[in-house]
Amino acid sequence: MSGLVTTEWLEEQMKSPDWKEKYCLLDCTWDLPKAKRNFQEEHNNCRIPGAKLFDLNECRNKDAKLPNTVPSELHFVNHVKKFPLSNAKHVILYDNSERFGLFSAPRVWWLFNVFGHSNVSIVDGGLPKWKREGRKIESGPYTEDENFPAIENEFKAAYNADLVKDLSFMKTNFEQKCPVQVLDARPNGRFRGVEPEPRPDIPSGHMPLSISIPFFTNFNMQEKVMFPTDEIKSNLTKAAVDLNKPIVSSCGSGITASALLFSLFLVTGQRYPLFDDSWFGWQTNTPNTPEWQLREKTEN
Repeated sequence: MSGLVTTEWLEEQMKSPDWKEKYCLLDCTWDLPKAKRNFQEEHNNCRIPGAKLFDLNECRNKDAKLPNTVPSELHFVNHVKKFPLSNAKHVILYDNSERFGLFSAPRVWWLFNVFGHSNVSIVDGGLPKWKREGRKIESGPYTEDENFPAIENEFKAAYNADLVKDLSFMKTNFEQKCPVQVLDARPNGRFRGVEPEPRPDIPSGHMPLSISIPFFTNFNMQEKVMFPTDEIKSNLTKAAVDLNKPIVSSCGSGITASALLFSLFLVTGQRYPLFDDSWFGWQTNTPNTPEWQLREKTEN
């Protein structure tokens, strides 16, 4: 099963008599705090039938100094217990990003992979595409048809440490001239240091030797869907990414880096690691010098 599924495919599966036994559909909508969106309210007002809300604001390490840090294995398991989910189920994810079609669902895709569940797919185009095509939506309290039978076997996690890289790894990698390629998924202006970060207390810029490849480079921004895999591969090659060498992704706080990892998975079938502290963690824990943090010189 590909990591990316179409709205047509999803609608067909939902007609199957074993839909509830085989699948778990999750609404993974998330946005930057400045957007001031109420994800639960949005989910209640408009959702794909049968979907449950996966709240990334709840599924994170709240004790960490940095936003969106990966939760503990126990935290993740306790979070997914609220869903009709067992290890045998195929998890299908979508989100409600009018701008991109998908934005935060790849973060949940990555989290499931981190905790050992690889049978996960994302709906291309998400809820916006589903609505544009006139497919059925639900609102209000969950209907009787949206209720799923109880799961006999609880979800069990198996933490994959290879998919999470920390600051120590990144510093060593940098000191060794980056044998593991560092791909930065933020917009290029933030990478160059000429546009601001979402958090006003964090200056923009980038890790030296890292490669700028904004996550939306691999999106068809007119149709709000992913580009075909051959076009994604071409975009990566143009950005000087060597798919035969190790890769780690980074962004501002770990969300859009997951979208870049998802693009890489579609092309190579491989699951690559993410620097979960990302630029926020690097910028606040390394010397503020050109050797460690690069920014373009701009005239005042």
